[in-house]
Amino acid sequence: MIPPGSPGSAGSVPRNLVPPGRIEIKNLLPSSSEIPGPARKNTSHMTNTTMPSGVKITDRVTGRGVHAGPRSVVTAHVRIFLADGQEVFAGYGEQEHIIHLAKKLTIVGLRKGIEGMAVGGERLIELSPEMAYGEKGVPGIIPEDATLRCEVKLLKIRVPAEEPVEV
Repeated sequence: MIPPGSPGSAGSVPRNLVPPGRIEIKNLLPSSSEIPGPARKNTSHMTNTTMPSGVKITDRVTGRGVHAGPRSVVTAHVRIFLADGQEVFAGYGEQEHIIHLAKKLTIVGLRKGIEGMAVGGERLIELSPEMAYGEKGVPGIIPEDATLRCEVKLLKIRVPAEEPVEV
């Protein structure tokens, strides 16, 4: 039998242990941006921003981890609508699209609007005609001078290795 008050008895706490109520957990955990895991819904409000390019973005869900940069290659679900709500591109949830943010194969405003997103993030992106297809549009699909609204869910981010630089 262990005498009361001695190390190992029910009434004592070994010197190397701290009672649970005295630990500052928040100081031991990494910041929320460093914690991997599911994305967080913006429950208090959606973040609305107009970028210097004129692209308007609204974050519906904040992703986690690394953010897409101008050279990133991202995988995303994308839907594109005209201002009147008519869907002109339905790729959301059906198939994954690989978008090279540094290449001009994707609408410039969409590339700019994806920059800064993290995996799991969901964003609404509004593109002026100048940041979309301009005065020509896409015959039979997108009218001239059309404003586009895009829904994007970011699934993956890959940052390409830096290319060798000659000295």
